[in-house]
Amino acid sequence: MKTAEIRIPPVSVQRDGAIVRISVDLQDFAQGPSVALYDKAGKFRTFAEIRADVARAAVEAAQGNVSAAGAMVGLTRQTIAKWLAE
Repeated sequence: MKTAEIRIPPVSVQRDGAIVRISVDLQDFAQGPSVALYDKAGKFRTFAEIRADVARAAVEAAQGNVSAAGAMVGLTRQTIAKWLAE
């Protein structure tokens, strides 16, 4: 069985005042099924299997709609709130 290196762009959730930011680093990320999810302190949380185009859509949605963006990367509003509270 062949193994291939999987390049994983980090996803971070941060609070900026009243704004919650979900960001996905897609620089130099051409393919791969997964992203790593980190909390605001940089602590690894989980992997989410999503396509790069979905991750891009999540970033765009995060600029205006946290719930929609979170849903795209498998996060619930409660999960985001819990991470930000830690």
